[in-house]
Amino acid sequence: MRQQTTPGADGTPLLVHTVGEPRGGDTAILLVHGWARSAAYWAEVAAPLGRDHFVVVPDLRMHGESLLLRNDGVDVSIPLLVQDMRVILAALGVTGCVAVGHSMGGQVVTLLAEGAPELVHATVVLDPAYGALPDEIAAADTRKREHVASAVGEFTDRHPDVSPAIVRRYADALATLYDSEYLLAHSIGAIEATGPVLRRRRRPALAVYATDVGVQTELSLTADAAVPPEVVRWTLGGGHDFPAAHPGPVAELIAEWIARAAVAR
Repeated sequence: MRQQTTPGADGTPLLVHTVGEPRGGDTAILLVHGWARSAAYWAEVAAPLGRDHFVVVPDLRMHGESLLLRNDGVDVSIPLLVQDMRVILAALGVTGCVAVGHSMGGQVVTLLAEGAPELVHATVVLDPAYGALPDEIAAADTRKREHVASAVGEFTDRHPDVSPAIVRRYADALATLYDSEYLLAHSIGAIEATGPVLRRRRRPALAVYATDVGVQTELSLTADAAVPPEVVRWTLGGGHDFPAAHPGPVAELIAEWIARAAVAR
């Protein structure tokens, strides 16, 4: 993957990876990673997609290499991540894309499509971080602390020479983003907030879930949607991180659906 630094919505430098070449008026593919992941998550998915598409893979703010580009505090929220995607795509000259998001990235691409339907021709969400039931929301603070501690441990194992100040900034950012996903006024992670957003979809969508519960939740929330999604139950294993466990089949699924849904033009 080629890489470049591109300013985000507020000028924060973000590292953006690209695969393939721009193809005139063709639709690009945007790959948005999840919470506590990075652009590296998509490496083996982006490579085959890049044979026929221009693929854009950002390190989200406060994640991956973007985290290491600054040593001071940086604002972070789901709405700001959505704004970043619009700015990045504009900087790269992308005027139309299929936006693919895993986990938290599923929220980002869904909201990006809602706010910029002229830019996002279709979305693919892979085990998206929305549709959480009331018992999950009630336990969110406890889950947040556990997940942040685990993610920070993984980060320090991968980056043993990173300063304690950066580790603290990373932990704070993850906690803030978790709140932004599920617990704040703008959050769409809780099921009662997810439904209205999904029913407002006006572009084709593919929703792929690792669990039967996820499939049933998406189907129930979109039963009366103006543009109902295609919903798929993933059966090859890998759990929530099936895109990383099975990158080849995931890339094939995305490419096949883009061609079949006629959104690549």
